[in-house]
Amino acid sequence: MQHVTSMRSFQIIILLAITFTVFGNNAVLADNSDSKSLKSPEKTKQPLLTSQRIAAIPLKIPDNFPLGIVSTIRLDDFALLKTVNVEVHIAHPHIGDLLVQLECPNGRIVTLNNHDGGRKKNLDAVYRVTECNNSQAAGNWKLRISDNAPTAMGSLLSWKLRTTSDKTDEPLFRISGVKDWYLIGNAMTPGNNSLDVRVDVSGKVESVAAVIDEGHRQQLTKTVAGFAGAIDITQLPTGVHTISLTANGSQSPFAKLEFRRSHPLYALLTTDWDSSDSRDSILTLHEELHRGHPGLKITHFFGPYTFTDPAVSSLRRAYLANWLLRLRATYQDEIGLHIHPFCNFVDTVPGVPCRFKPSDSYDKGDTTGYTVLSSAYSKSEFLKLLQAADALFTAHGLGKPSAFRTGSWAANADVLKALAADGFVADSSANNWAKIEESRDSGNGVLYRWNREHWRSINDISQPYYPNTLNPATAAKPAIPILEIPDNGSMVDYVTGDEMIEIFNANWFGMPLLRPTTFVFGFHPVSYSQGFHMRMEKALAHIDGFLAANGEGPVVYETLSRISHVFEDLSRSRPSIAVSYFPVLTAPSAQSRKSRFPSRPVNSRWIK
Repeated sequence: MQHVTSMRSFQIIILLAITFTVFGNNAVLADNSDSKSLKSPEKTKQPLLTSQRIAAIPLKIPDNFPLGIVSTIRLDDFALLKTVNVEVHIAHPHIGDLLVQLECPNGRIVTLNNHDGGRKKNLDAVYRVTECNNSQAAGNWKLRISDNAPTAMGSLLSWKLRTTSDKTDEPLFRISGVKDWYLIGNAMTPGNNSLDVRVDVSGKVESVAAVIDEGHRQQLTKTVAGFAGAIDITQLPTGVHTISLTANGSQSPFAKLEFRRSHPLYALLTTDWDSSDSRDSILTLHEELHRGHPGLKITHFFGPYTFTDPAVSSLRRAYLANWLLRLRATYQDEIGLHIHPFCNFVDTVPGVPCRFKPSDSYDKGDTTGYTVLSSAYSKSEFLKLLQAADALFTAHGLGKPSAFRTGSWAANADVLKALAADGFVADSSANNWAKIEESRDSGNGVLYRWNREHWRSINDISQPYYPNTLNPATAAKPAIPILEIPDNGSMVDYVTGDEMIEIFNANWFGMPLLRPTTFVFGFHPVSYSQGFHMRMEKALAHIDGFLAANGEGPVVYETLSRISHVFEDLSRSRPSIAVSYFPVLTAPSAQSRKSRFPSRPVNSRWIK
């Protein structure tokens, strides 16, 4: 499959001009002719054919990410390869970081650059490839590039494929339908349970058969163009598998293609409404994210104080509610609940006095209630707050929420027990506290210290669990019956786009996942800016490169309440999982980083 990246028309013109330019002095002719070529079968030669295809699609190469990127050029002509030249243009400060490989249509992988070049800048080369000679030209030609060292980032600017080939009476094949990644389904996410392969043929071919790994041979069904079949892969385990294709009863395959079976990696984008209103320009940025990233879903942790703040008119309240409903209907977003105990909300709840301490910003307290920790309220008091929020949401057409995150991430056992009692299925207050170190010196520092103390075990790769009744940061019996989905990717106020990508890569570094995995990240509408938007766009562009919907990886965009059913289902089938983390096989987490951006206080405190 082919990565598709949007680009302006003038960029297309420039890149096409580059790819058609005669090689300059910087071009390198690399010859792989020392490897053995396959013997040419007896054939009836016809006039020599030439073909040239260009993939002028700039793609970012993920830094220090072994899976890398794939760009595809498809050839359709039935012909027998005679020569193959590959022209590659990569912008990168250290080309010795790069592994560059060409995958031929028959699955043969040829290494073009194996970390050669050291700290030399940029790769502009033409490679003469002989390993795929005398095989079919038709099919998908894939350029695979991975950066296996940290700190230096680059881009594939373009690449070109030139082939010469002979017409022949020998059987030739054009394969389609085999994707790189197939999902293992669960309670909420359908799996890819069949591999649909199509083989168009030229020449005399009586039959085509497919074998996955060393399993049962399945004959494909004859079609007008060749052969096709849907192969059941339901029982295939997580891992890398191979489909081999043979013709006319031969035991020697004419193609062997790899594919991967993996559990989903759920990317969960969240927004925390720390204020009762948000500028229309910020609402527009929400919708820009949706339009720029098909399939994206957002869990909006919306505040009930929108409906109690006297500064927000009834007309504006209706507008915001309708905006949320439209996003839910259009993009399948979720409307969750977020509570900072603003007094304008708490004072509407009988029997619950608004508290001014402890504040995560002010030692003398906060008479607005905004910075007061939710843990200041008892279980019964917080349950009343939740029920009051439910009533406000329902009265304004939003329905009862079932996913929650509390302000300042300050959810203790009483808060979580109140959530469970009110029918919430998921909470995302568990905080990757090490990523909010900027708040250490903001205000009175309580935001940082409270989270460090109460969520000490939460880190980059923490996964959903059922929290212990005494220590919600751990998974041990007895457990509170609500799924805790850690905010492991933090918020854009505290991490850059590169740092979000680092955390994403820590949870998945390119191998098939042994179990469903989550990456949670997000932003605060009240502080969201164009700068923060660019950070979010950078992270999403990386994530988009591995979408399961495109067969390019295991990534599925989802909402918190929906994926809670995935882990609930797992806990029923494997009871021990209900009270333990869901560990992920992963590379070592990135080194701790220092802040590279200025603080953005609201009311003299860090947003949260």
